Amino acid sequence: MNFWESFWDILWWFFCAFVFLAYLLAFFAVIGDIFRDHKLDGWWKAVWIFFLIFIPFLSLLVYLAARGEGMALRSTGSQKPLAPRNRR
Repeated sequence: MNFWESFWDILWWFFCAFVFLAYLLAFFAVIGDIFRDHKLDGWWKAVWIFFLIFIPFLSLLVYLAARGEGMALRSTGSQKPLAPRNRR
């Protein structure tokens, strides 16, 4: 059977591609957050990276549950303002 013959095969392919891309986005966001966090010791960074490589899906969920609250704060904290504010 040809891949393009069935509508459900195409729909399933798009769903799998969406899930994979969402996983990659979360994966790289977590890796960026690990290296952005200055409070986390180097050994803990190595442990998180090790688990993200060898047990990717489970460790990604555990990281988001355990340290996900501070991800937005660390992300915005590392950005610099574009221009100084002029107060009147």
